[in-house]
Amino acid sequence: MNPRKSLIAVATVFTLMLLSSGVVQAHDKADQLGKVTFPTSCNAKAQPLFETGVAMLHSYWFGEARKTFDAVLKEDPNCAMAYWGIALDYLGNSLSGAPPAKNTHAAWEALEKAVAIGAKTPRERDYIESLCTYYRDHDKVAVNTRMLAYTKATEQLTQRYPDDFEAQAAPRSAPRSTQAAKRNEPAAAALDLFDSEATHVAAPPLPLPL
Repeated sequence: MNPRKSLIAVATVFTLMLLSSGVVQAHDKADQLGKVTFPTSCNAKAQPLFETGVAMLHSYWFGEARKTFDAVLKEDPNCAMAYWGIALDYLGNSLSGAPPAKNTHAAWEALEKAVAIGAKTPRERDYIESLCTYYRDHDKVAVNTRMLAYTKATEQLTQRYPDDFEAQAAPRSAPRSTQAAKRNEPAAAALDLFDSEATHVAAPPLPLPL
């Protein structure tokens, strides 16, 4: 066989193997997502997608979660909570520190759209506003000040909605200082919470490669 044709054949087979592997990995990741119950005012078609997006966030499947919230908006352009989900996705792995400036800016733009659409329930309004406390005036206010404001806002969520799993998890998503992140202070509490809700999400959150 012509050496050039042999090389092309090998490259083709290798490419097909990589594509097949990618499909299997994506399927396996989807199977790892547990059940999330997060009622919203989004329409019936958008709601399952929204809950899938939240489950992806719990599994640290960033980027893919954002794509899922984009899909929510295609089904329901007036779903303000989808923009909340996008902004939360931009927060990234909060155990490792605050998000970069470009992500902070993109997240604030998403929240502005959520506010413009308007929350349909007091609970949705509280979720959106709590995240706004972190991103608002991000170009003027020091990150530590915004972290403190967000932590207080999420603690208020836990008090207002004691039976809401997401509200109870919210303080554990708050960005921490570099020193706290290194000590991994929120990790133990987060693991306790996820263990107590084993059917709610897949497992204690671990970063998944994109």
